[in-house]
Amino acid sequence: VKGLLRREDAEAWSRARLGPESEPAGVSAGAAYLRDQGRQLKAKRELDFWLAETCGGLIQELDSVASAACQRKILPPDAAKTEGAMVLNWAFLVPQPARADLHARIERANDKHSAHGLRFELSGPWPPYSFFPTLEIDAPADQT
Repeated sequence: VKGLLRREDAEAWSRARLGPESEPAGVSAGAAYLRDQGRQLKAKRELDFWLAETCGGLIQELDSVASAACQRKILPPDAAKTEGAMVLNWAFLVPQPARADLHARIERANDKHSAHGLRFELSGPWPPYSFFPTLEIDAPADQT
C-alpha cells in the first residue's frame, strides 16, 4: 500500500480549511505579506498533522486484517513513477479471505481523502521478502 500526496492540492485544501482571510483596512503591504506567510505556515503544519493522523489511522485499520505488516522504504518522486509524492509505503500480508476487506478499506480511504490530494495505491501480491526490513545501510550525510 502506497500513500501518494499531491502536495499542491493538499495545501490548497488545508488553506481553505482555515477559512476566509479578513483584511483589516490600512494594513501595509509588508504586514499583509507577513500575515500571508504565517497563514501558509499554519496551513502546512495543519496539513502535516492531518497527514500523519490519516496515514497512521489507515495503517492501524489495515493492520487489523493483516497477518503481518512491514514498513517499506519511501521512494523519491522520480523513482516511484507515480503522480504525487510517496508519503507511506507498507507491505501487508493478508490472508485470502480478508483480501476483499482490505480492498474495500483502501477504496473507502480513497473516497474520503482523494479530493484532499491524498490517495492510496494497492498492489501485489508481493514475494515474502517484502515483509522484512531492508538491509541497506544509509551513509552518514557528511560523508562524500
